[in-house]
Amino acid sequence: MINKEAFLETYTQYQEVGITKQMNYDKFSQLALIAHSASMEGSTLTEIECQLLFDENIPAKGKSEEEQQIATDLKNAYDYAFSHAAQNSSYTVDYLKELEKKVIEHTGQPRVTETGTREAGLGDFRNIDVMAGVGGCSYPSYTLIASAMSDLCTNINERRQALLHSQDIIAQYQHSFATCFLLESIHPWTEGNGRLARLVMNALQYEYGLTPNKIIRENKAEYINALLRSKNGNDLSIFTDFLFKQHQENMQIEIHKYLNDNILNPIENFIEPQRDSKEPQEKSDNEPQIRPNEPQTNQREPQGNNNEPQEDLIEVQILRSIADNNKITREELATLTGASLSTIKRRLKNMGHLVQYVGSGYSGHWELKTKS
Repeated sequence: MINKEAFLETYTQYQEVGITKQMNYDKFSQLALIAHSASMEGSTLTEIECQLLFDENIPAKGKSEEEQQIATDLKNAYDYAFSHAAQNSSYTVDYLKELEKKVIEHTGQPRVTETGTREAGLGDFRNIDVMAGVGGCSYPSYTLIASAMSDLCTNINERRQALLHSQDIIAQYQHSFATCFLLESIHPWTEGNGRLARLVMNALQYEYGLTPNKIIRENKAEYINALLRSKNGNDLSIFTDFLFKQHQENMQIEIHKYLNDNILNPIENFIEPQRDSKEPQEKSDNEPQIRPNEPQTNQREPQGNNNEPQEDLIEVQILRSIADNNKITREELATLTGASLSTIKRRLKNMGHLVQYVGSGYSGHWELKTKS
């Protein structure tokens, strides 16, 4: 069960340290929501790649057109939903259909069923029964969707009116989480259900003035498992507790990262001391000796991979990556930073005062140490 006091303490600290007061916070917060939600559906675009794609129309190298279109469609859908939330507009079935249309506008696939061919991207409810996948559970019959969605909109609007001017942060989050669960459970469309459910959850949080929560790709299995356990056990708290826990952990990571980013290191830490031009330089025992009048053709070759980023940049990239995902692997760090695996291992060993791995194997995780 969620520790409400501990969650509220973390939430309050998140608001008070200054994270949400930064310039462009809303923009980059939404960017993170989009990148992580898209990654839950198979996209591998990073937040930086999404930013370049949205702001400068620069496609991500090595990424498929479909991955990038998933993110672009989701960006348009988030803009539409957050504009709707800013106006405190009511939820209707037609609005949710329009929102679904935007979520899959360029990636929806036509479905041929017993009742005919459905055109992709129209936002129409599914007209076929579907299975939930692993576990053999089935979603409600398509014949029940219209009435279920009408009831859901009524429930959303009634709870919104009661919570819009409330100071009960826990209740507001619980409502957004419950709405996400119900949309996932009804499964009104043949595709895009997860993206839309998380989008509506975030839009409600935005309307309530809350910090929206993101579900990172590494927690996808836990997310699905919590959904199934809540559905099978008829216990909504399983799913909501999972989301509270993940949101609290994400806020704690961002707080830690923000506080460490705001420590101004002495400038000499970033500048290599320059030698006095008159000061003789000591030669290494391994450095070849050059005889007088001998052509200098045997000078030592540079060691390592010249294409790797500089050491200080690698350290910053490692810390930022771990702050975003505390279960990231060394191999993934090597891919993200462009450094070799051996370099990553060496750097992590030298960064023992900044980061440590707690646990073992895939069950373990990274922890950032607070600078004193």
